[in-house]
This record gives sequence, structure tokens and C-alpha cells, in this order.
Amino acid sequence: MNKELLNKAIKVLSINDVYLNGTRAVVKEGVEPKFDTELFDSLEARLKHIIAKSNVVTISADGDQEVNIFRVVIRFGAFWIPQKTTEENFSEESIQAIIEAEMICEYIMNQNPGQDALNEFALHNASFHAWPFWREYLSSQCLRMHLPQLMLPTMMAASNSETGAKKHKTKKG
Repeated sequence: MNKELLNKAIKVLSINDVYLNGTRAVVKEGVEPKFDTELFDSLEARLKHIIAKSNVVTISADGDQEVNIFRVVIRFGAFWIPQKTTEENFSEESIQAIIEAEMICEYIMNQNPGQDALNEFALHNASFHAWPFWREYLSSQCLRMHLPQLMLPTMMAASNSETGAKKHKTKKG
């Protein structure tokens, strides 16, 4: 992490919005999380957290004034798979349940700090703004779907790898 570039971006960006752009929540056909507690006792939850992309958009505000918005797209996910699943034996078929969300963080740019500074900010700072929304969304979706509750940390850095998903303990009820 380049703190000098990160601080350069922090000085010129101010948070404008964090919102859900898309979501997917599916339980595999034939799986009944409400009644099949033995199955979920044999599964582990893995999380993904990926900074997918970022860009600058210019919008017109109040007539002639243009505003530059820096947008960061972050993809989160939780999926339940058999314990001891490795990269070698992982497949889509092994996923018993999945909750995914794509969130967008928008920042107003007072000036352009340069692409390197924006990249540093996207990779190392934007997640701090989206993570609380993801934690709440995941918790409420688990409850609605009768999936085991996940106890997520207050913050988790992006892994930017589908296969680098982190394992987490679940709690039923």
C-alpha cells in the first residue's frame, strides 16, 4: 500500500453514496436450510470480497456545473460448501447456498488526484464504506433464507480472488 497516494486521494474525495447494484441469493434445489440442520453442520461458509472496478463519471448538476464522481464497484459473497473443499475439488455443484451482492461506492472529486491515487483508494479504502452495508445485508438475507448466521468481523480487506475466499464460522438460530 502506498500511503502517500492513498492520502492524496483521501484529501480530494468525499463520500456521496453507497448502494446495492445487484444481488443473488439461492439455495440449491433439494436443500432445505430450515429443516436440514445436519447438512449445514457439515458445511463451511466462505466469503469473497473483490474490488471489481472503478471509474470516474462526469454528471451535470444544476445547469452548467459539472461534477466528477469516482465510483468503486465491490463484489461480496458468502457461499456454503462441504468442509475441507479445496481449490482442486471445488465446483459450482458443491455450493449448497449462496448470497452475493454488488455494491457501488460513490465519491465526489474536488480535484483529480491521478489514476494511481484513485486506484490506491479503491483497493484500500472504499471497502471501509461498503462493508457495514454488506454485513447488514448478509445477516438479514441469512435470516430470511433460514441459513446459519455468519459472524463477520467488523472489517475484512478485499482478497480480489475468487479462490482466495476466507473461511468463517456459522451459527444456527
